[in-house]
Amino acid sequence: MFIPLPTPCVVVMAGASGAGKSTLAARLAATDPDTVVISYDRCREELCGDPHDQIFTPAAVQLAHDRLDRRCGWGLSTVVDGTHTTRHERVSVREIADRHGIPTALVVLTTPLGTCQARQTVRTHPVPRIVVTRQHLALADSLRALATSPAGFAAEGFATVHFTHPSGGAR
Repeated sequence: MFIPLPTPCVVVMAGASGAGKSTLAARLAATDPDTVVISYDRCREELCGDPHDQIFTPAAVQLAHDRLDRRCGWGLSTVVDGTHTTRHERVSVREIADRHGIPTALVVLTTPLGTCQARQTVRTHPVPRIVVTRQHLALADSLRALATSPAGFAAEGFATVHFTHPSGGAR
């Protein structure tokens, strides 16, 4: 899958657990040797030894944002791997990039809820169905609000927005 991205840039992944964000984030980062993925899960694991311990999410997000801030200061591209289902979560990442004049790209994974939930069944630490459902609904609500806004995604300030579809294509 080809997603045109400016260089440097910050890519903000958005989608429910099981949507395929980490897989796509790794593919996007692999296109440039200077690009890395900053994952909230990996930051949680670094902090407490368990990437799934949600109690550490605020600290993990802060660690990830601190690292993103440094990379943006160095003018390096970064992919931020997290659900980012709410405007606040997405915009907080974009604002870090903005402080350094780095453009941001939002990549929204529109994987069906059933697929996201089915992918949990093969995970060692599945995300509970109710959580995946909440994430999926939160992102859908955000997308609906943006679609009905005159400014759309421009209101969130992303330089580019890409939607990925279950077929693997982007538009």
